[in-house]
Amino acid sequence: MKSISLFIIAVLLMFNIVSADDYYCFIKLKNTESAASDIESISKSLVCRNGRCTCTLESGGGYCQVCVDEMGKYSSYVNCLNEFCKTDPNEDKSLELEVVLPFEEHYNKNKFNLEINASKNSKIAMVDNINGGKTELCNHCNHYNKLLNFNLGFNDITVIATKGLEKKERRYIFFIDKEKPRIIKILPNSRGFSNGKFSVYYSEDNIKELALNYKVDGEYKKKIIRNCENGKSKNCTVEIDLSGYENQELEYYFNLIDIGANSVSSRVNNFFIDTTSPVLKDVITDIDENNIEMTLYIEEMNLDKVYFSIDEKNKRVFCYNLKNNLCSKRLTLSYGEHKISFNIIDNARNEINKDITISV
Repeated sequence: MKSISLFIIAVLLMFNIVSADDYYCFIKLKNTESAASDIESISKSLVCRNGRCTCTLESGGGYCQVCVDEMGKYSSYVNCLNEFCKTDPNEDKSLELEVVLPFEEHYNKNKFNLEINASKNSKIAMVDNINGGKTELCNHCNHYNKLLNFNLGFNDITVIATKGLEKKERRYIFFIDKEKPRIIKILPNSRGFSNGKFSVYYSEDNIKELALNYKVDGEYKKKIIRNCENGKSKNCTVEIDLSGYENQELEYYFNLIDIGANSVSSRVNNFFIDTTSPVLKDVITDIDENNIEMTLYIEEMNLDKVYFSIDEKNKRVFCYNLKNNLCSKRLTLSYGEHKISFNIIDNARNEINKDITISV
């Protein structure tokens, strides 16, 4: 019986309604030692009054095993799950909170490790400020580092550390974009012509950078394109001065990066530089009543098409190619005066316009 009396455990059952997220643990009180308390009660081995619960053992030996909450206050025995409180060497320090994210504002994965460090054992939680949900991450820890799943698009979270009456918060707003950009088409085509204008067709909702990369004098140069529209099946055009490389064959490609750091590059296309517009040297007309044979004398190495219209109506193709710098077409006009408009375009999209007047 004496040995039993040396190991007396004081238990007081109080059936409170408590949160499963609160932290409770056992402490050992030697005879006459006490713990803080908000209740007043008296049992054989524990006297609680005036804000303290004191261990009172008749034998003077042994200890009282007492359940306390995270603030060290006496609580119901049923709240503790056979876990003794661990000594925290930082208990007397102020609560500090550090959160480490693997990015700054944007990321391309919706699962990543969230690392949280508190200066002492705390209850750590995360609040979704957009959807209003709250996740308890750990109940009594000073370090947390686990893989968490976040929403695609904008996220707004607050990490909270609580220790007793102390509370620290850190808020983070970030954007997650997992979908890679897509480049649909680029112009000019491979072995096509350019006068310094380049176009890219793409699909991307969150452009960070769209750039043209072109190779001259053996090295690539980069031209960032500003103010390109976000969305599906969009296009953007950039123009650079390549007049110093007339008739040379160069190469280029586009690169597109979104705010999640997803990146895509187009294929590399070779192309020829043509910055010179066609020249219409002469218009030869052979009129037979209201039938006219028209011949154009054009200086252009890379002709695409010649268009014409009569009295600004019904634009049509006059010719597709030149033979000895000439192209011809027979026209039949109504009697009177007519304005014939020509639009001459080369393969690099350089063009000229010319109007002439004919009376029949």
